[in-house]
Amino acid sequence: MSELTRTFRHALRRLARRPGFTAAAVATLALGIGANVAVFSAVETVLLAPLPYPQPDRLAEVRVVGKDIATLSAPDFVDLRDDADAFDGLFAAARVAPTLSDPQNDGGQPAELAQGFAVSEDFFHVIGVNPSMGRPFTPDEMSDPAARAVVLGHDLWQRRYGGDPGVIGRRIEVDGEPTVIAGVMPQGFSFPEGSEIWEPLPLPRGDLGRRGTNYLQVYGRLTPGATVDGANAQAEAIAARLEAAWPDSNTGKNLQVRSLREAVVGDYRPALLMLLGASGLVLLIACANVANLLIARMIERRRELAVRSALGAASSGLLRLVLAESLLLALFGGLAALAVGWAGIELLTSVQALEIPRLADASLDAPALLFCLGLTALTALVAGGVPALRLGSSRSLHAALLASGRATGDRGSHRLRGLLVATEITLAVVLLFGAGLLGRSFLELQQVDPGFEPRGALTFFTTLNETDYPESAQRVAFTDRLLERLETIPGVERAGLILGLPLSGPNMVIRIEELDGAPAYDEPSDAKSLRVRPITSGALEALGIPVIVGRGLTDHDRPGAAPVVLVNETAAKTLWPEAATALGHTIRIGAEIDGTPVGGEVIGVVGDIHGSSLAERPIPELYVPYRALPFQFFTVVLRTQGDPLHLTIPARAAIQELDPKLAVYRVQTMDHLLDGSLAQNRLYALLLTVFAATALTLAGVGIYGVVSYVASQRTREMGIRMALGASRKRVLGLMLTQGLGTALFGAAAGILVALSLGGVLRTWLYGLEPTDPLTLVASAAILTAVTLLASLAPARKASHTDPAVTLREE
Repeated sequence: MSELTRTFRHALRRLARRPGFTAAAVATLALGIGANVAVFSAVETVLLAPLPYPQPDRLAEVRVVGKDIATLSAPDFVDLRDDADAFDGLFAAARVAPTLSDPQNDGGQPAELAQGFAVSEDFFHVIGVNPSMGRPFTPDEMSDPAARAVVLGHDLWQRRYGGDPGVIGRRIEVDGEPTVIAGVMPQGFSFPEGSEIWEPLPLPRGDLGRRGTNYLQVYGRLTPGATVDGANAQAEAIAARLEAAWPDSNTGKNLQVRSLREAVVGDYRPALLMLLGASGLVLLIACANVANLLIARMIERRRELAVRSALGAASSGLLRLVLAESLLLALFGGLAALAVGWAGIELLTSVQALEIPRLADASLDAPALLFCLGLTALTALVAGGVPALRLGSSRSLHAALLASGRATGDRGSHRLRGLLVATEITLAVVLLFGAGLLGRSFLELQQVDPGFEPRGALTFFTTLNETDYPESAQRVAFTDRLLERLETIPGVERAGLILGLPLSGPNMVIRIEELDGAPAYDEPSDAKSLRVRPITSGALEALGIPVIVGRGLTDHDRPGAAPVVLVNETAAKTLWPEAATALGHTIRIGAEIDGTPVGGEVIGVVGDIHGSSLAERPIPELYVPYRALPFQFFTVVLRTQGDPLHLTIPARAAIQELDPKLAVYRVQTMDHLLDGSLAQNRLYALLLTVFAATALTLAGVGIYGVVSYVASQRTREMGIRMALGASRKRVLGLMLTQGLGTALFGAAAGILVALSLGGVLRTWLYGLEPTDPLTLVASAAILTAVTLLASLAPARKASHTDPAVTLREE
């Protein structure tokens, strides 16, 4: 042990004598290891850590595949629940956004819109989590819509009720109805993701509604011994029976079972693994750079080590001395990496654009610390082991002892350093290519016409409760008063209502039943659907959606007049030969209000907008007057003069004047909505660019080190060449060629690797192929330019060698 202690003390003293070398190596490793620790913490939290429920591996989701929807209808859910014995329990969940108010007990708080789910019986049993305060729903509350109760999430309880335990059993108003607070869920519980309040979802055995009305998310707990594959096979068989029994609504409606983990985070796995792969490439480049530094360091010490060997030092002792330095460097780098990793984790968890479930829980916890320790050990082996074994061999030491006192390197060492630098360049090209693809894709998305004018538009969401507005006519009357009041606010040019903003939801897709009075399809599999958007007469103008052919809605399109509709350009081209020929045709969809079918004569064709993202191709859409389909919830759009956010307070006041019970929610500008739709693409491109820039910097440093070393070793040669008449330009060209040759070899290898891995990024690309030649050539060209810049300084130094000094030394 004492011998090992002396070895590390000696290595520590030598590192202290070369602070520049030590700082460069430690900083390089800290950057590489720290980036990996940060990304690993995110991956471990999101993809690897157990879900916060009892026996989470037995939880699963049942969803629809093969159609444009992923949800089930109530009748389909009941049939599935009754027939699927692979599940110990199944429950359905429907998204709700109830308005909370309580004039007696809320201390004058304004009404608040909460995000939550209505859940069927077995919810608490399936999830395996009960309220931490109060109780679950009773059987009466689950079966009787009049027995209203809610369970609050912990954060909502803290925010609105100050954490008061006395709220249990209190009656508040939810959507205007007296409702009892039954319980409060434990801190951190949110299921499905994003919910903060839960209501009962009664599913009576009688009339369950239309099988074509799909709105339920379904989750279950597998029976002991059951597998996801077995449950999936059973669900497929049930879906086939339902399709045979109900072809009109269930044709093509296949069921798929997947684990809850896959349902929650599966869509984010590729992005996280991409970031982990990018950080891993940066670490490999850092290891190669440190290995190069250690090789140069060992070359300087070869004669010292040779003398030690000649005086009787054992080879194992010399190897131990060399490895001690690399281990200390890795250890210092690992300690510094903890700070880098912590900062990276804070950055990742603070970026809302990622929107990755569970990412906010990422921290520098025990798994992350163990990962950092493992990476540190691996880095010490990779960065220090190879050069130590290479330069610590007995043959190398013998050659060093026979050489002059000047530190020199053999051809093997030179080739090894060149190979390491070529590896750095290869990996840097891969990262540059990926960053270039995502960056160009983001620029392509920015050029996409969103179909609306975002500047000067303010939006907010609200919902009308069934107690105060049970009838369609009451909702229409209220919205008429609301729009009239909003348009009196100074600065408001136009006001309108719409269900489902561009680039967001909610989206309502309904099947076409009739075209020009005739059935729209012969077989259910031939049926076409439209995304339906109820709007008021001012909505298109407020959003800036153009009318291409015909006219838009006006205040004269009221009940009693001939029913009219608008279609978007994609729908017009899908249903009729040309957009202009759509005018005058009639269309009816599979929905009705107060017994009246929804549809009418097409009076206009409007421009396409995008559903959930700019990368999504526009789909056929139908715009119907809000009076024909008056939903309880809607979005208000204001076309304004000046800064739209300045009208937030007057707009809220207008709502409160008409109905103090209404909550105003999701207040934002359309500019912010458009920018938010691009945020994730921008962030992934930025993160990969940061990794690529780091790799480029490290590769440049490696090239500089190699060319500097070669220049120092060829000083005598250059002096003799110049003494024999070689010009400085020729000497400069010789040295630049040294670095350029290594760069071209690495760039060629990088192009091959990038082409093979480009398909990994296909999910995030828009308007580009993963083998885009322009991006590939640009990546190689950037690396070549960096190589020339990194090689220039040492090459110029070599070209200014004084021949007279060289000859006198000889």
